[in-house]
Parts: sequence; structure tokens; C-alpha cells
Amino acid sequence: MLTVERLRELLIYEPDTGLFTRRITVSNARGGRAGEVAGSINGAGYVYVNVDGSKHLAHRLAWLYMTGEWPTTGVDHRDHDEVNNRWNNLRLANQSMNNGNASVHADNPSGAKGVSHSQRLDKPWKARIHNRHLGHFATIEEAKAAYDKAAREIFGEFFRP
Repeated sequence: MLTVERLRELLIYEPDTGLFTRRITVSNARGGRAGEVAGSINGAGYVYVNVDGSKHLAHRLAWLYMTGEWPTTGVDHRDHDEVNNRWNNLRLANQSMNNGNASVHADNPSGAKGVSHSQRLDKPWKARIHNRHLGHFATIEEAKAAYDKAAREIFGEFFRP
């Protein structure tokens, strides 16, 4: 398990930029020269850094570097930019909080979080959150407003419309 001492021996984290730079030259194929910015972007769009032959997500390394402890939950990017690992952009978040902060899924036909089409002719839209039915609505805007109200209460600062 990577320790904060080892991390700080190998890398410098700059909280204002969110970047890691190498303190020493690493001679293996995945290494880099001292002074070079460390990290690459993975297929999911997150920055990862190779440390002692293991890949680590940069936002989790930033947490370790700044607090001295591995995060006990997920680490969320406040601005939703997965490559922005500035310290003031990172916060701990459990899975529920991360879900509240997620954007609308690309395959969502309504285009609104928590809103789907209903079979009812008089109120063709329904809203749900955490498997809780919020009601049927005549317009998508009404259904979205119901979801947003419930989501604000549940997710607080992690709410994202």
C-alpha cells in the first residue's frame, strides 16, 4: 500500500494547479524525469499517475498527499471536470452523493434526471428518486421540478440539476 511518505518522496503535488510533478527520475518504462508533470488520462477521462508500478487516480493521490490518509469514500470533483485536481475542487463523497452530482445520462430519453415517460394519458411524465415515486405530471417541466426539489433536499450541496 502506497504511503504518504513514499508519495511525497516521489512526487510533488501543487494544490493550486492540481498537477503532480516528479521529484526524481524513474528509470523504468512507465517512469519519467525529475521535474516532469506526472500522469495520463484514462479511458473514463480521469488522470492517473503511475507510482512504483501501480496506477492511482490523481484525485485520490491528491487526497492522500494533502491529508496524509487515503480517502475513506470516493473523491468528487466539484466542477465536474475529471482532470481538474486542484485541491479546492476536491471533496469526499459517498456513492449517493456522487449520484446526486452526476449529469443526465446520455441515453435518458426525457433529457431530465429522474424523469421518464408514463403510460398515463392525462399525465404522461413521472418522476422518481432513489426508487421513490414522486408523482405523475402533465408536463416534463413539472416532473423535473418535482425531481429537483427532492434532489436538493436529499443531496444538498451535491445537487446537480
